[in-house]
Amino acid sequence: MPKSKKNINNKFIEVFEFVSILIILFLTSFNLSNYSNTNNVLGASTENINNIDAKIIYLENVVKENPLYFDAYTELFKLNIDNNNIKNAEKYLDILKTINPNSQINRVLEKELNNLN
Repeated sequence: MPKSKKNINNKFIEVFEFVSILIILFLTSFNLSNYSNTNNVLGASTENINNIDAKIIYLENVVKENPLYFDAYTELFKLNIDNNNIKNAEKYLDILKTINPNSQINRVLEKELNNLN
């Protein structure tokens, strides 16, 4: 292969590698920004919501998307207790027992519920 053609191929490879690296960096930064936007800590997500009913609605939407989200159901249980809605609290406790039947949290919440009855 002539020397000039070899240089052109080498330049093409260098440019291709450079562009590939730029694309990878762009996609990585885009993915990281999406990851950080969607994975908020539950407490931080509901911290700015003052109304208990609004928090309940928010968390009900969270569990629709993530039906095994144990912490969200725990928070829903507590909010319903605070809102004097014992039937819903019982419903969320049943869901918690289904998700993780051996959880110590279930026993604590059950005692709290029995103290109210």
